[in-house]
Parts: sequence; C-alpha cells; structure tokens
Amino acid sequence: MGFGKNEFLPIEEYETYLYENPEKYGRAFALRRWDDEVHESETNIAALAVSFLTVQACRFNITGVMPDSLGIEEEHYVHSYASIGKLSACTVSFAVCTMFCVQLQGWLSQDHTTHTPLSIWTDFIEVMKGSLAMAFAWGLLYAGKWGSATVTVLGSPNAVHTRVLLALIISGVAFLVILGLDKIADMPCTSSNTDNAIFSIITALGVLVGFAWEQSFDGGLEVIAELTSNPVVAELAMASLVAVIVIAPWRKYILVQVIVLERLWEEKNMEQSDDDVDGITGNPWGGGAGEPSPRGDSCRDIRAAGGGLL
Repeated sequence: MGFGKNEFLPIEEYETYLYENPEKYGRAFALRRWDDEVHESETNIAALAVSFLTVQACRFNITGVMPDSLGIEEEHYVHSYASIGKLSACTVSFAVCTMFCVQLQGWLSQDHTTHTPLSIWTDFIEVMKGSLAMAFAWGLLYAGKWGSATVTVLGSPNAVHTRVLLALIISGVAFLVILGLDKIADMPCTSSNTDNAIFSIITALGVLVGFAWEQSFDGGLEVIAELTSNPVVAELAMASLVAVIVIAPWRKYILVQVIVLERLWEEKNMEQSDDDVDGITGNPWGGGAGEPSPRGDSCRDIRAAGGGLL
C-alpha cells in the first residue's frame, strides 16, 4: 500500500508526519525503526563476539587456564586475588576506553555524510564502543565468579545456586550504580558527550545483569534437561516455550513503551538544545509553564496504534 504523493520522501521526514497521522504513516515509521534496529543488531552481534573473545584471551593470559566455548572453567576455577585484581584492572580499562570512544564518536559524527572514509571510521568506532562496553560487562561477571570461587562455603561457581546468588548480587549493585549514573546524566551541567558516555556504561551494566541471569537460567535448564532421555530436545522445547510466552507480551506492551520513551527523550533533547541556543527557559516541550506537552498526545496516539505499527 502506498502513501500517496509523500511515499518517496526520505524516511526521516516521515517522523514529522507520524505525529500528525500515526495510522497513515505508521508503515514508514516501522520501516525506519526496522532500519535502525537492523543496524543496531549488526553492531551488537559484532560487539558481542569481539568482547567475549577479548575477555577469554585476557582470562587465559592471566591464569593460563583456557575456558570452554561457553566461558566456563570446569575444573581449575579457583584463582588468586592477584588474578582477580588483574582482571578487574582490565575491566576498568575497558570502561575508560568506552568513554574515550564515545567522545571520539561525538567528534566524528559531526559529519553526517554517508559512504565516505569518515563515515566508515564512525561505524568502526561504534563497533569498538559496543565491544569495549560488553567487554566491561564480561570482565565484571567473570571477576565476580572468580571472587565467589574463593568463598569455600559456596562451593563451585558453576553450581546453579552460586550462579543465582551472583546474579542477585550483580542485579542489586547494578541497580544502585545505574540509579546514581542516571542522576548524574540528568544534571544540567553535563554535556551531551558526557551523557552518552554515562549511557554507554549504563547499557553495559544492563548487559552485565543479562549475562549473569543468562548463565543462571542456562545452568538450571541443563540440570532439568539432564533428567530427560533426550537433553538436547528437552532444552530446545523449553527454550521454544519461553519464547512463545515472552515474545508476545514484550512486543505488545514493552516494545511500544520503549519506542514512546525513546521518542520523548529525543524530542526533549532537541527542545532543550534549542532553548540553550535561544536562551529560552520553561517547558522543554515548547509550551509555557504548566501547559501540556503537544508531543504527549502524539505519543499517546503512537502507543494506542502500537499494535498496528508493530
């Protein structure tokens, strides 16, 4: 189905029309989101592979013990405090390099021309930023596992109860750190590059929580599957069941809410940038004090039409 005379406009221009008529221009919005998500997925896949292999190499060089393909040390999992400190130092260096990449990316992104040597370097820096951020998450996870292995009462760090306990501790600590970083990012004295660096660390901490719980559920899934006559088929069946239960509610409720919040954040930053330039204070959405946001109704329309858009 076409969109009439506006069908061949650049996809970015449909954002303006989407606010005016979300049902008519929902397809163009979905196409733009598709393009953004595909690009982000490509970056994340590369970053995940590079970061995991980098941390594997660091672990092997520190201890001389090569983990398996899943990053698990089956037997020689107890390491000295010096080894834990070295891995922690590598983890901190990954975080510092992540913030440096954010600053460098902010400088390179001033030229928005595509398919040029500079744009290629921008994409490379983006992949490196993601790789270093995920390496930061992997490093914290395995430093935590090495630390838990020194507590003899917990037993093996590969046991399910130890994985769950570590995931709970990581989740609690990550929540407090993210809360503090978010408060710092909301301060008016921080620049956009500083905010982006903070958001990169927050994203890495979120990935860390995901990694921790993934290892916990993976261990539990293996234990349950071993009780069946065909563990491989059992793991596939349980994974498929979880996907069926989770994907539909996530798509219908969480994804729509995330899109709305992202658009509100983008519009707020744009309006605040305009206010900084013009010296205007007041409602960041352009209205006077106490006036409702003109974007609010549009975002509610997007939420209401979420099922049709997605």
